[in-house]
Amino acid sequence: MGSHGSASRAPRLCDGRSRTGVSNLPAILAFLGYDPRPEPASFGGRVRAAREGEGLSEQALAWRLGLDPASVQGMAKPPVTPEEYAAEPVRFPALRVVDLAAEAAAVTEPYRNMVLQRVNGSCLRLAVFNEVFAWHYHPTSDELFVVLEGCLAIDLVDGKELRLGPSEAVTVPAGTVHRTRAIGRTVNLCFEELAAGTVFVESPKPHP
Repeated sequence: MGSHGSASRAPRLCDGRSRTGVSNLPAILAFLGYDPRPEPASFGGRVRAAREGEGLSEQALAWRLGLDPASVQGMAKPPVTPEEYAAEPVRFPALRVVDLAAEAAAVTEPYRNMVLQRVNGSCLRLAVFNEVFAWHYHPTSDELFVVLEGCLAIDLVDGKELRLGPSEAVTVPAGTVHRTRAIGRTVNLCFEELAAGTVFVESPKPHP
């Protein structure tokens, strides 16, 4: 086999962050002398930022506060309602070329999820965010995630974490309870049913 086939793939940023983990964040922040992360807009995002700044897992924070772990996991409140999510207008018509990088760069909010184009009964969404999204599921629609920038973590109710870096994709089947977490500023595409219904859940339990 040639040198190209035998050479190991260089580690991606997403992989490196996975190995670093939350436990090293306090030491990094202490070294910098300040927290360079943008202030999250949501209450849940601020709780998560403070928890990670002390190197605590959700379970450890729950133990410190004397709370049920499910209540800590549920602190990430959705930045949009199901009605707002479904009613997001289609921004561009067919035959219009869309500059994905420019659309993502124009986003200044901690969370933005927009419908770029319609494809038959489905749509292409662009998500730009820097926090954790609430636990939820879509009753009738699969979701195909494709990461363009950053690192996207998708948590499942069985404790499994799917972690995607740039140019990686995964499909979450309809009815699957999950939540998405941006590890740093993350930009991803999502292919799903147009005006897909969304059900937010208070605690991560499998949907029958």
